[in-house]
Amino acid sequence: MNGESFFRSTIGSMIGQGFAVDDVREKLFLKGASEVWGGEEMDAHPAWYFWLANSPGAYRLQLVDSGRLDEHTGSVMRGVFSVKYYPSPLEPVFSHFSPVEQALVVGETFDHTNTPKLEAQVPENLFSVGTIEFIRDLVNKQSFLTYTSLDRLRFHNFSPELNRVGEDQSTFIEEPSHPRQIPAWDLGYPLFDASVGLHAFLMRKPPKRVILSRQSGFDFFENNTGDLVQRDSEEIVFKSLMVAFNPECCEKDSTFEQSLTSQLLGSPWTPILDTAAPWRCRSDSHQHTYNGRLGSQINHGHEACACTDGHRHMPDVKTTSCRSVNVDGVIWEVPLAFNEQWWLMAEAEQFMKSMCGCH
Repeated sequence: MNGESFFRSTIGSMIGQGFAVDDVREKLFLKGASEVWGGEEMDAHPAWYFWLANSPGAYRLQLVDSGRLDEHTGSVMRGVFSVKYYPSPLEPVFSHFSPVEQALVVGETFDHTNTPKLEAQVPENLFSVGTIEFIRDLVNKQSFLTYTSLDRLRFHNFSPELNRVGEDQSTFIEEPSHPRQIPAWDLGYPLFDASVGLHAFLMRKPPKRVILSRQSGFDFFENNTGDLVQRDSEEIVFKSLMVAFNPECCEKDSTFEQSLTSQLLGSPWTPILDTAAPWRCRSDSHQHTYNGRLGSQINHGHEACACTDGHRHMPDVKTTSCRSVNVDGVIWEVPLAFNEQWWLMAEAEQFMKSMCGCH
């Protein structure tokens, strides 16, 4: 089985089995999912739409690269998925997307489901918020899910008056404009949160380890030819969150697991959190939402936020980062609480209570 077939089958099973159980849908905030159809491109790179109860917009998850890792004798499958978020015009973050993106959402390109009528009509570089990497060790029967994104995704306009610097002719902006400035990490996180829960439910295995690491991020600038170039920025944080699930065969960490996790614990990454158990909030200054369950998001804005000035929340946007950790003398944000359903889903009932939908 090749990578495309493996991950198409795996994601399909996660959706099919998870959405079939009322309790799973409720606890993981699942509203709907649908495979994207669109010709040869989707045949080679399958994609799915997701609608979640804790996000006003819609998500697109697409497999962009997959295959077996040859250095592990082909026993490890790896899939890289792009994550897009199509915002609802009714949510405050909508105004932080670019004018082009806003026009597409409210125009004839999108339908009542808040997704494109035809994906080919939407440029691939729009609406992107992060990536999810899915690795499956076929020998030890162990999974790893990793979410990677920038805390803020900023694009700067080009202007003839701007000074060009560097060999790439990128532009330096004294007072940069931000035609697109979105809290990418926070927007994409709910889909990753649900994916971890769905996979725990499918495989009947809870996470054994969670690692969060960071490094300096970057901005996107338009150069004088209209291409986008990156420039390192100390104002932006590039974060990666790995969830390693328990294997089926053994308790001791495999050689592959040690190799994989070490990548987030060494340069250029700086580990912020490495834990083997759910991390629950002990702060009285935050209010958890969603019917009192320990959720993946904390609902607050600048006016009500009790966080320190080191936090860079955008107004009116739910955030997953509300706790400060001192790393080498620098204060960094880390998730306040991981979803306890990541662990509970491994033991959740797998069958509907009633075939007719009665309760």
